[in-house]
Amino acid sequence: MFDSKILTIILVFLVAVLFIVSIIFGEDVNLETKTEEYPEDRFVKILDYGDNFVMYDKETKVQYFASTTGITVLLNQDGKPLLYEGE
Repeated sequence: MFDSKILTIILVFLVAVLFIVSIIFGEDVNLETKTEEYPEDRFVKILDYGDNFVMYDKETKVQYFASTTGITVLLNQDGKPLLYEGE
């Protein structure tokens, strides 16, 4: 029916068109990490494991695990942020 060269050319053309359309109409994706400055007393350590520790945010009550490799939000069984229930 169609020659494989013609199908290849059509496929390459369609991919190029899709690429150009995605550049023109695509959303601007910002891959930079957002950082903000917080007062030192906003975060409170609740468990200390040497280089690793668990802390919570006084304003949101969300708990975080901090280690030498970074900070991770702790989640409950439902996949929602684990909230600190003390104080």
